[in-house]
Amino acid sequence: MKKTLQTTLLLFVGLSAGFSQKIVGYLPEYQWAAYGANVQFNKLTDVNYAFMNPTTTGDLSSDGTNLFGFDYNVFEVVKNKCIHNNVRFHLAVGGADPGSYRKQRLYSVCSNANSRANFVAKLVAFAKTHNLAGLDIDWEFPTTSAEIAAHKNFISDLRTKINSDYPGCNLSIAVGGEYLTNPNHLQYIDPTVFPLVDMVYIMAYDFPVNHTGAGAQHSSYSNAQGCMEAWNTKGVPYSKMILGVPFYGKSSDRTGEDQLYSVLASSNPATAFTADNMNYNGKTYYYNGKTTLENKVTMAFGKGSQGIMIWDVAQDRIDQYSL
Repeated sequence: MKKTLQTTLLLFVGLSAGFSQKIVGYLPEYQWAAYGANVQFNKLTDVNYAFMNPTTTGDLSSDGTNLFGFDYNVFEVVKNKCIHNNVRFHLAVGGADPGSYRKQRLYSVCSNANSRANFVAKLVAFAKTHNLAGLDIDWEFPTTSAEIAAHKNFISDLRTKINSDYPGCNLSIAVGGEYLTNPNHLQYIDPTVFPLVDMVYIMAYDFPVNHTGAGAQHSSYSNAQGCMEAWNTKGVPYSKMILGVPFYGKSSDRTGEDQLYSVLASSNPATAFTADNMNYNGKTYYYNGKTTLENKVTMAFGKGSQGIMIWDVAQDRIDQYSL
């Protein structure tokens, strides 16, 4: 029988007695209406529901219609899907946007002791109320010294509050993969944060064209290997890492919108499944096909990582050509 990526991932989950291997899928709420049916909960160990953000005073967002919004109805639907499929359910905080408004909001809230304390208390209470498996901080990205300090204080306060009010809740952060350019993402995190968290999601995708060894491919095998080694040198144990892989493509010149794997594979799925690039609307889009994903899984497992993270699981196909 032909070995599939799912077979590789299931082996990845079960082979280590030292810690549980994870297949984590990020699920942005804006994908649910159009692509929620593509989410294969039964093939995941964990889901990170994205994204919660604070109000200016550190309360939790309740408006589901704007950049800082949160759709509680979709959240409940996805939570119940996870419960039904025995999938651990996490809440992701922050996220990226073209204007960096979420980053600015996080800094504004977390640099002030009062609003930070309110945000921390509200997040942990929310996690406890909904029996969440974890809170994931996806601050993209703390680049200035003041932002880095605010990020560290936020993580430290969250750890303390979790330990006192909801012990057993996981705390994770997401970090960028770029490690060769100057500046690079290794400079964006205070290393004293790493002992405070249970997992570090390494977003090993979206590498720029001028990244050495990358070129047109935004998420190569060498990218993944290199950034895991670089973050380890920075102070992240391999045992806390979860390697991020993309289920989408970026154009070779990095212009235009990213494209879902399901879209790129729509005209010739058998070829797209094992390839790493496809032509779409006159452009060549690069992504990770089956072979590259299998190689990344094997490499991450060999380093002793906690598992694999997917951005995002709504971008997949649900037939025999599913990633």
